[in-house]
Amino acid sequence: MAEKFAWTSEYETGIDEIDRQHRDLFKKFDNFSIAIYNGEGKNQLKELMAFIDSYINNHFKEEEELLSLNNYPDIYKHLEYHKKFTSIFGIFKKEFEKRGGDTYMALQLEKEIRGWWKNHILTVDKLYVPYITIKTKKNALPDDME
Repeated sequence: MAEKFAWTSEYETGIDEIDRQHRDLFKKFDNFSIAIYNGEGKNQLKELMAFIDSYINNHFKEEEELLSLNNYPDIYKHLEYHKKFTSIFGIFKKEFEKRGGDTYMALQLEKEIRGWWKNHILTVDKLYVPYITIKTKKNALPDDME
């Protein structure tokens, strides 16, 4: 069976909405891994593709708005990572639309996309956490305490 895509505290950003979205992604991929193991990966592929498509549109938009509103200094680097992922997923999406899914595609998608997300959250997303946390706390202070 594929490695469990389990949510642990190491993935937490401390930003409730971002963590909720990431947990939803983990759960979806964990369920997909189980489906692959049970021989149902091909059947679940269309649903996962639609989920990822919607997820990246919504999650990336919300995360980018958060970074923009807080004037995150490395926002353009972060946007490049999002564009790169969208491009990687776009290749899978075009192939799926062209020939439909099969077990091999299910395995490749599960491996590559899951690996990208694990790395992205642990390395790239974690970079903005201290900055957003400090900005959020500072903005919550009364004017006379700044």
